[in-house]
Amino acid sequence: YSNFGTNSETEPKTVHNVVSKLHEENPDMIVDGEMQVNYALNRAVRDKAYPFTRLYGKDVNTLVFPNLSAANAAYRIMLEMGVGESIGPIQMGLKKPVHFMNVDAEVRDIINVIAIAGLDAATLENMK
Repeated sequence: YSNFGTNSETEPKTVHNVVSKLHEENPDMIVDGEMQVNYALNRAVRDKAYPFTRLYGKDVNTLVFPNLSAANAAYRIMLEMGVGESIGPIQMGLKKPVHFMNVDAEVRDIINVIAIAGLDAATLENMK
């Protein structure tokens, strides 16, 4: 509900600060925000309203949400509408990879997680 600092509430401000830090530490990374999803996904509208964005002229392929609740709601809506595909969940940050599956996982979901597990195993092997 905020675009590039238009709201100073806690969540938009946190996202704004994270993006600022990313820009400082990774000046070549093409990331921008905070912004409402309609601006993030609609290049023409975004470019007209915010021509200064690092995303100018580009299609967005990743969305970052301010909290797990917002991310889960968007993810579930996209899956139910058939406009996205889910791979995971993927646990990161441990010494060895861990993969979870829901009890009601579909075959395609299982195959996707197996592919990720294979990549993890190959990466670990190459690190030895």
